[in-house]
This record gives sequence, structure tokens and C-alpha cells, in this order.
Amino acid sequence: MAAADIEFMAVGAAQDIGDSCYFLRFGDETVMLDCGAKRVERVSRGPALDMVIRAGMVEKLSQLNSIIISHAHMDHVGYLPYVLTHTGSTPIYMTTATRLLTEYQLFDRRVSAVMGYTPEQCMLQEQLASRTQEVSFLQTVKGRRGGVAYRFLPAGHIPGAMMTLLHYKGRTVLYTGDYSLTDTALTAACMVPKEPIDVLIICGTHAKHPQSRGGGATLLARVQQMFLQLYDGRSVCCEFNQLSKGVEVLKGLNNFAVEWDMSVPIYISPLIWRLVERLEEAGMSLLGPGNYLDDGRPREGPYIRLCTYDESFHSRRLFHDIDWCIDRSTGQPIREINLNADFTLHDSFDEMTAFIKAINPRQAVVVHSPGVVGKGTTIEQVLMRDSSTRTQFLFPEQGTVYRL
Repeated sequence: MAAADIEFMAVGAAQDIGDSCYFLRFGDETVMLDCGAKRVERVSRGPALDMVIRAGMVEKLSQLNSIIISHAHMDHVGYLPYVLTHTGSTPIYMTTATRLLTEYQLFDRRVSAVMGYTPEQCMLQEQLASRTQEVSFLQTVKGRRGGVAYRFLPAGHIPGAMMTLLHYKGRTVLYTGDYSLTDTALTAACMVPKEPIDVLIICGTHAKHPQSRGGGATLLARVQQMFLQLYDGRSVCCEFNQLSKGVEVLKGLNNFAVEWDMSVPIYISPLIWRLVERLEEAGMSLLGPGNYLDDGRPREGPYIRLCTYDESFHSRRLFHDIDWCIDRSTGQPIREINLNADFTLHDSFDEMTAFIKAINPRQAVVVHSPGVVGKGTTIEQVLMRDSSTRTQFLFPEQGTVYRL
């Protein structure tokens, strides 16, 4: 490997979503980008970290120089407990908001199921606290060996999400993590770097889906659906697989109610409520009039109930299924519609195209991108027809080392 060469390997979520984990080697410095987990048949599974050892990028995981966490969604941070126990004293870089969200999702939310922390949970949380180096947007830090400099930019998407610029021997790599080119209910849009970018490693969720819609539009559509059901006299229960999506919808509902001068009670499940409290303590304004902690009792409708899948009081049903639900604690009927409130926070195909054109990197490495290259239109095919772009594309396969 030549002195200025940069090597890349995806050990999870190469052309898929779920266990995002990528490695960069700059000379004798190796960096891990995210360490997510995905659920397969209700079991969480992490990336194939042994691949990076078999490929010779490191002899053991404790030789890693840095771990960078882009944001606190579980598909980017869910495997951190395992990584903490196998990477020695390697520093972990993330923002304050990402640390708060990560600690809550990995540790605090589980306390309600046991009487206090287990010894293992205490050890892991102490490791995370001692090894995390909280960073701010626009801050620059040096890697442990000093050959690579990291600069952190706001990524939008969710609170605390960051993109990372990695500078090495006159070359610049940008890792986006998940990002948003437009404002969301909780965050401003990402910062598009103005400096020349040699390699863009982009989480391209919709890179193979030209008809995709952006996150702002889909969230607004979900909020409007809820208020339409309320107008018809029905209460709504919304279930989420990501805690942060529950917070996003809460903020969207409160914004919509203020804009249209409406009042509706919103009952928030304990897991989401405690996360909201954490974020409010960190300076975010989320709660509004008519927001209440949900204790599971029957309520006079119409109302909105926000909860996680695990906390749902009844089995999931399609949006059009309207039924009399029975509260398990009282046996009383509740007229409630179960709304699929899932939505994307990822940029649309057109937004991603605009982002790449604005940066115009020499090379774009597209990861976190479900679908098969060669079936249908990809972002590479669209930009190849644009004479103003110079970008060469790589859709890496999992477990293969690429020289960038």
C-alpha cells in the first residue's frame, strides 16, 4: 500500500440497510465508520467485523485508531455494545445529542424491564462515557497517530447527526452517514461542503429508486392523515420502530396544530416520553399544549397515541382497518385506528442527485443502498448523462477491499 493510498471496505450495509459499518485505512491508520445492527426475525445482528481482520486491514479490532458515529439510529449504532468490548481504548467520536440518544436507546430504555442496571450494562455505559469524545459541528480533531484530520459538519436527518470530512496527505474524503438536504421537523438541512472532495462515501438509500419521495413530504403526509382521522371522530394509535421517529412525529403534530390553530390531546408512551425529556434537558423544545404521558388508561376521544411497537396495546392493523379495540387492563372497548406512521427521513433520488452535483467529487462510493445495480435506473446512469459532473461511481460489495 503506497503512502497516500486510501483503502475502503464495507462489512455491513453495502448494498442493503440495517448494519451499517465501514472501514477506511489511511497508511497505517484505520477508522471505523458507524457500527449498526439490523433485526432479522426479531433478532439483532451486527456486521461481519471478522472480515476486516481476514482482509488484513487490522490484525485485531483493538488496533483501530478511531470510531466515528454519524448518528443515533440503531442501524448505525446498534452494535456499539459489542464494539465497546472488542476495541480496547479506541476513541469514539460523536456529538452530544448523538451520545444522549445512544445511551438512552442502548442502556436506559432497558432499565424498566429490570430492577436497576445489570453489572454488564454498568460496565458498557461506563466504557462509552470514558471513551466518547464529544465533538461539535465545524470542529477539527487529529486522529491518534496524527496523520488524519477529522472535521465534522451538520448532516440534518435527526438531532446530532454529523457528516465527517477526513483529510489525509492532500486528499479529502467525505462520509455522509444519513443526511437530509432539506429541513425536517427537528433539524435544519445538512451543510454542503464547499471545499473540493476527492471521495464521497454516501448513504444512498434511494440511489436506485428514481420515484422516491423525500422525508419532509412523507412526514407531512402522515401528520395530515392523522388529523383527517380526528376530523372524522376517530382516535389514532401510531407505532414506531425507531424512538426518534416518535419524537419527529410529535414535533410535526405540534407544529401542525399551532399552524392551523387546532387542539388535540396527544398521549405519549413512557419510552418516547423519557427520550423527549432527555432532549428537552439538552435544550430542544418538543412538548406542546395537550401533550401527556400515556399511562394506558382508556381516554375520551378523539386523541392521538404515540408508542413503540413493543409498547402497543393491541396487534398491528392496516391503516384502513377500523375496529373496536379492547383495553387489556379494563376490558373496555376503545374506538381507535392503528395508523402505519412509518416515513423516511432520507433524501429522495432527486435530492441525492442535487447533493452529488453540488459537491462534484471525483469518486462516489454508494453504500446503504438497497436494490440491485443493473435493474432499473440508478443515480450513476442519470449523472453520467450530465456533462457538468466528473464523478465516477462505485457500488461496493460487502467484504471486498477497494483502493480509492
